[in-house]
Amino acid sequence: RCDDGTCIDSPDSESALVDNNCIWGDQPIVKFSTNLGPYEGDCPGLIDFLGKASCSSASVAEPCCKTCEDLKTGIPGCDYGDEYHSCNSYTQAQICDNYADICCEFCHGYRKKRNADSNDGSDTVTLDLPPIKVEVTNELKRKPETPPPNNGGPTEQT
Repeated sequence: RCDDGTCIDSPDSESALVDNNCIWGDQPIVKFSTNLGPYEGDCPGLIDFLGKASCSSASVAEPCCKTCEDLKTGIPGCDYGDEYHSCNSYTQAQICDNYADICCEFCHGYRKKRNADSNDGSDTVTLDLPPIKVEVTNELKRKPETPPPNNGGPTEQT
């Protein structure tokens, strides 16, 4: 990492706080085509449109690296929260025994009651989960690098 033109290998320097995988932050404009419909706009709007679990997909996490990093839950195995958008429409008792993997944020810390009445299945639900396919339809375009001007130095002759 560099600071004022000097490379520093120190965890105490301000540059140590820069994420090497997200040096420039979010791509300013993203275009996506999904089964939910098309989207063109900024990354926070995209995540509102698709849900924060979409950050689990590299096609979203790469162009929206800053937004996705800010949304991490800190829950092991549940980086970006629930994969199903309506987990909180149910009680934890209804959903967490069978769907804790896709409702990981909602079910985090849930413990089944010890002395629960016999469970005949009447309190559980079955979710009809539509698949969400996310594809990037644009790519970050970079300017081609141009060589520095010669400034009167020797030229290559053939």
